[in-house]
Amino acid sequence: MGFGGGGSGSFVLPNHKHTNILADGGELEELVSLVDGATLNACLAAKLLLIAPTNQSITLSGDFTTVSTTVVDVTGMSLTVANRSNGKYFFNALIDMYCTSAGADCEFRLMHNATAQPYARQNQGGTGGIESIVNLPLTGNLDGAVVKLQCKTSAGTLAVRGSANHFSWCEVLEVST
Repeated sequence: MGFGGGGSGSFVLPNHKHTNILADGGELEELVSLVDGATLNACLAAKLLLIAPTNQSITLSGDFTTVSTTVVDVTGMSLTVANRSNGKYFFNALIDMYCTSAGADCEFRLMHNATAQPYARQNQGGTGGIESIVNLPLTGNLDGAVVKLQCKTSAGTLAVRGSANHFSWCEVLEVST
């Protein structure tokens, strides 16, 4: 049984054939693709050449505290990504934090070498000492950069937690073709 396409705009379903068996759930009698063979083969070849991903991770080994109202490095929370052409990294920081001051704005950001990346701000609301979890993702090129976590607080003492019951960590996954 033939079917004459359909659709509109940039997508038009090519002519193709189904079996005559009603609702058989089987494959098409005639395989049709919107992707030409050369493009499909190039895509598959690129996927097959993907170098096995590597990853690095660090976990904060003790609480880091600061009263700084300007951004400071969180000691022990930096990783150096590989330096490979045609590669990307996916970086994630998960921060277990609290601040002693009610209403304090606590800011976290990642640095890629000396370039500041977008930040996350956590407000402590009406009372101090509220524990929060902050997640910061970042992607970039595998260029040998140092990626590090920084923070500041508008008031009180900010603690990035790193103990037996509180974990803050950074992880980077590196992929290249």
